[in-house]
Amino acid sequence: MRPVSGLKALLPRYAYRAIMHRMPRSRKIRTSTTETIPGLDYEVAKRMLTWQSGESVKEAVEALKDWADENKYDAIVGIRLESVVDVGANGAGIVESNVYWVAYGTAVAFTS
Repeated sequence: MRPVSGLKALLPRYAYRAIMHRMPRSRKIRTSTTETIPGLDYEVAKRMLTWQSGESVKEAVEALKDWADENKYDAIVGIRLESVVDVGANGAGIVESNVYWVAYGTAVAFTS
């Protein structure tokens, strides 16, 4: 059995499948937790480090894919996830905390 690494090793099976599913649009933004996308050998035209956040892992990664699509990038490589805890007190002195996720990676556009 091959060892599992990267995003697949970090997430439950349902979350990994949710991240890797095809976008509903006709254009597919490829994602990879490695610095390259296996099986693709294109020349890179431009790249940019980017990040997006959401209330769940899926929401953060989908926001990252949406950003890439809107800004004419073809893929996001080196995806990393980080949970962030936001703790604060409201006016009544009650402490509240929220957890959200940040997905970040390098957006890549290939030459035509």
